[in-house]
Amino acid sequence: RLRSRNLLKYRRTTLMAQAQIADTYYADLRQYDEAIKFYEQLLNEPDEELALENTKYKLIRCLVRRAMELEAHAADPAKRRENPLLVGERHQRFTALTQEATRFLINHPRSGFRSQVRYLRATAYEQLGDEKNADKDFRTLIETPSGENPEENNRWNFWKTKAALDLADRMFDRKRYADAVQVYPVLL
Repeated sequence: RLRSRNLLKYRRTTLMAQAQIADTYYADLRQYDEAIKFYEQLLNEPDEELALENTKYKLIRCLVRRAMELEAHAADPAKRRENPLLVGERHQRFTALTQEATRFLINHPRSGFRSQVRYLRATAYEQLGDEKNADKDFRTLIETPSGENPEENNRWNFWKTKAALDLADRMFDRKRYADAVQVYPVLL
């Protein structure tokens, strides 16, 4: 009995340490690949003490940061010559991001993070050239009414506005003026 209690205490201490290491790699060191590995490891061996929703959200944030790093590197011809696999790696990260965000939205439909995760998934689809799915996510954000929680409403409205701006601007840039005009009233 004492031994099982010690094992449980050891497991929880290990879990807390792994979460702290992942957070450190993400926030302090900005080593996103390492943080991703630690978050994925935590999610592969979940524990009742682990806040799954928060951990999945942090994983998505790491995937976004790493994909954006790769996006910046892929735009630099010198870095592309130095690493010919860079464009493929960028594509893989954005694809992983869309998959992880989809799982999050399915598994946590009432999460306070869902508006941001949906926005991040839409921008990842955009980066992958999948405008149909990007538009679908942007429109879902724009058309979904706010909830009853004022704090969540503020968060939702922020991402709703950002989605409307991005969608309308993209439509305007593509000379789809009639479509853009329909989106702009959401901003008022």
